[in-house]
Amino acid sequence: MQPIPLNLQAARLGGAACRVCQQPGSLEIRKIHRFSTPVVVIGWLILLPTFLGMAAGALGLAGAGLAASHGGDAALSTTPIWIFIIIASFMGGLLGYLLVMKKKVITCSRCGGVHAEAV
Repeated sequence: MQPIPLNLQAARLGGAACRVCQQPGSLEIRKIHRFSTPVVVIGWLILLPTFLGMAAGALGLAGAGLAASHGGDAALSTTPIWIFIIIASFMGGLLGYLLVMKKKVITCSRCGGVHAEAV
């Protein structure tokens, strides 16, 4: 028996059979996390504070700019700190996003077998 090719079009039409349980028409496209649940939780714990860091950095940068426009010399010295906070928060956000992002896969609705990554 030749293996049935699994592709995205066959999975959408329901024409391909599962390679594990041989049930025709049971394949579907699902989004699943790339990593395990503990890694996803760590990703969210990294991702959520980065939003606060970016907001605090933007507000601090705006406040430093406003103070500098009114003649404050000390405000100009804090500008690189706020820029560093924004960049560090952005990089932390990228790391958190990489840990929580999902991928599309072709799975069997009957046995739960994951067959291929959908494009």
